Amino acid sequence: MRPDEKKHLLCIMLLTALIVVAFRIEINPIGWKYFHWANWDCGLAFFIGLIVSAGKEVVWDKWLHRGTPQFYDAMWGTVGAIIGPGIVLFVEAIIVEVIPAIIKLF
Repeated sequence: MRPDEKKHLLCIMLLTALIVVAFRIEINPIGWKYFHWANWDCGLAFFIGLIVSAGKEVVWDKWLHRGTPQFYDAMWGTVGAIIGPGIVLFVEAIIVEVIPAIIKLF
């Protein structure tokens, strides 16, 4: 993996993870919460990451001639769009499920 592809992977991974975290924050000043069932926020973050990844290659690199359009940059961006929400779900599962189960053992 080239350094440019690593940048695409890490940037899209960070973007999608931050989108999921932003949706997972419960805003509860008047008693309402976001619905977390079905993980719709992870799907939305994936599609936003996919659009940003492909859009950067098509619009910025190809149409505006600001870079070199490469298929693997978009591919690694797509991988980042999958991994970003996955990391958030994994960390959330550890915090919500595993740590309380370990605490109950003692």
